[in-house]
Amino acid sequence: MVGRRALVTAEANVLTGHCRRGNGGLWYHDWQELEAAVRVIDPDTKEALGQQGRRYVATEYSWDRVERDYLELLQRNGTSAT
Repeated sequence: MVGRRALVTAEANVLTGHCRRGNGGLWYHDWQELEAAVRVIDPDTKEALGQQGRRYVATEYSWDRVERDYLELLQRNGTSAT
């Protein structure tokens, strides 16, 4: 987790979903939007997006969280992890 903001294509639903949920990035639909985003995002906004994205990943994708979600999935499906 490097704490960098994301700038992703709006055609990638998974990436835009992560940007929305984590508030750690922006997405663009065309080259004009990409250019505008690169030009107008100030250093404070870049830093804020990076920090928010880092918190999102730390919360949603920590090993403890992934393990807990995996074990819950196995339990719901009647499968044992041991």
